[in-house]
Amino acid sequence: MLVRKADLKAGQDVLDIGCGCGDSTAVLADFQPRSLQGITSEQSQCSLAKKRFRRIEFLCADAVEHVAGLTDQSVDRIIALDCMYHFYTRFSFLRDASRVLRDNGRMTATDLLLGDKLTIFERLLMRLICFLTGSPFCNFMTAREYAENLSQAGFEQLEIEDISRHVFPGLSEFIILHKRELGIYGISGKWIGYLVFARVLRWWWTSKAVKFVIVNAQRSSM
Repeated sequence: MLVRKADLKAGQDVLDIGCGCGDSTAVLADFQPRSLQGITSEQSQCSLAKKRFRRIEFLCADAVEHVAGLTDQSVDRIIALDCMYHFYTRFSFLRDASRVLRDNGRMTATDLLLGDKLTIFERLLMRLICFLTGSPFCNFMTAREYAENLSQAGFEQLEIEDISRHVFPGLSEFIILHKRELGIYGISGKWIGYLVFARVLRWWWTSKAVKFVIVNAQRSSM
């Protein structure tokens, strides 16, 4: 779904932000870009990606700083899978992403947004989650506020699609299922963390406090 929204074509210069261990970048390589670079902030992920996909360029870097250092209008497509809510700040990244995209360039991403009607308790709980995960709370906003940020950063033809129903319930159940399968071996600290995350996902889905969205935006014509 994300790749389809990006409207990738052969011969483009493409950035894959938050590429992890390189799987998403390998999918993008099938579209025969002129250049393709995967960016991750985790050195272990970058090293593994380089070993797995030797013909693709991977870089361990802070995405906000990396994009800020790129030349104006040097990229055709920016893909950012499930990472921008971690950035300090997302708006800084959006502003530079717009700057480095060429005319008709496009940014396609998945992101987390707040629901429209959070209670005071839900807002406080989200602040706690952000603190524990190292995600700036200023990045969490409603779809309307997010669209305003995109426009201010220099994007147009904005599309924000809520796909929470395809993500939160299934991922939560997947984590719980694997916990049950591994239960006979005990639960490590890592799996306890995953179980807490599964409960958070279930809360986000049932309360509609948080949405998982696909964002598609084109650089404004100058």
